[in-house]
Amino acid sequence: MAYNELYHHGILGQKWGIRRYQNEDGSLTNAGRSRYQSGEASSISSRKGLQRRLNDVDQAMAFNKRAHREASARKEFYDKKTQKQLQKKNPNQDKIDKYKAKSAENEAQIKRAAQNISKGKSECDRLIKTAQDKGYTVNSKEIIRSTNKGKDYVTAYAASLLSVSAMGLAGAPLAMIYVPSSYDKGTKYKVKKPKNE
Repeated sequence: MAYNELYHHGILGQKWGIRRYQNEDGSLTNAGRSRYQSGEASSISSRKGLQRRLNDVDQAMAFNKRAHREASARKEFYDKKTQKQLQKKNPNQDKIDKYKAKSAENEAQIKRAAQNISKGKSECDRLIKTAQDKGYTVNSKEIIRSTNKGKDYVTAYAASLLSVSAMGLAGAPLAMIYVPSSYDKGTKYKVKKPKNE
């Protein structure tokens, strides 16, 4: 493998920003219905399907936590920019309008992420109750979930290639590549059949 080539080992047909198993509102995509062998999320009944759905919902909540955190930071940034403009003797109204629009856009993203997190929590509670009603036991443990996106890796890799070629080190090892990391607390679920007594 040459160091100036980019390989992507993804899922066939995978696209950035396209959710594979569930939509942002929690409804299942076609791939999700196949994965859980169910027409809708509410009709998942198999042990394995319940376990997969619980872990997928928890992963989606981790991504929504990241989106909430990032949108909050952007909103705060644009609010500060607006305040700086307003404190000037001759504020630029076009810039103020632009900053306020960006702030409102990020506020909408914050609300959407908070709603999705809330829906995810209630979906997890519903799935746990369904599993327990069917006689399964549900074990959970706290884990750290990665919320990196494919774009993060590719952007970092492309940037490292540019910096390496600019330095004239075309044969630099891959260890020089910086990949931004983002992690959030999550829960890993295991749905088990109770042991026969």
